[in-house]
Amino acid sequence: MINHGENFRSTSLLQFAKRNSNVEKCETAYIPVSHSVYSIGVAIISLTACEKFKSTSFASFLALDNQRKQRYKYKQCLLNKGCAIVTDKTPSERRYEKTRQGILNAARTILLEDGIEALSMRTLADKVDYSPAALYKYFANKEEIIEALRQEAWELMANFEPDIPPGLSMADTFVLSGRNYVKFATQYPEHYMLIMSTTDTGPESMEEFKKTPAFVDLLQFTEAAVASGEFVLPEGYTPTHFALLSWFVVHGVSLLKLTMMSKCQDEFEEISVEVMNMIKEVFVKK
Repeated sequence: MINHGENFRSTSLLQFAKRNSNVEKCETAYIPVSHSVYSIGVAIISLTACEKFKSTSFASFLALDNQRKQRYKYKQCLLNKGCAIVTDKTPSERRYEKTRQGILNAARTILLEDGIEALSMRTLADKVDYSPAALYKYFANKEEIIEALRQEAWELMANFEPDIPPGLSMADTFVLSGRNYVKFATQYPEHYMLIMSTTDTGPESMEEFKKTPAFVDLLQFTEAAVASGEFVLPEGYTPTHFALLSWFVVHGVSLLKLTMMSKCQDEFEEISVEVMNMIKEVFVKK
């Protein structure tokens, strides 16, 4: 937990990093910033950035805690009944948004209770006590509703708050972050499967995929891990390969845990962690 006392306002970021990550050398210092399941949350203090961070006040980081609180509130909205967006709209526009959100709330309930297969315009109309035709004023079709729910699921995943303690090495952060990815899938299986079930809105090329925020954050972590010297890749391979390998593993574990291995999740969890640790040992600098 970050102490927001006044004494920290004059503390440099480098000093804070050294206090909280038990490091002595500037070129290896890093600190957890956010704990999003995508953004591993490390701010690397490289040798070239050392002077900059020496003079950077910790006060600039105080805003991050407020952002975290806002993410938590939004997460709670997604888990409960949703949140209407408050803007300077006319009464009719606000009624439209409220009704639309109510439809999404009902669709989310069907999704969580009965699965995506049970969601249809007719069942949704019965749920909100509307005629099926009335729903088309707010959504063009069922696929548009599903896509809206998918975007909510992405938001929920992005704001998932795993426990990554300060001072953890990048190698151990790699393993714990993988476990947290699987933890999200296990805790919110319908949301996770909804995210991964897309075909129409998926990337049309690997280059497009590499530009998605989720992969960009993962790639930034693997680049930082390699740049720090803590991870060493075989000759001819790049942080992009490492990021893809990491995602292949945690997604495969998550999908298997929710499907084929659902009857022995605890045993499967144990061996999955062993596999992640094995990958760590393969790439960590000896």
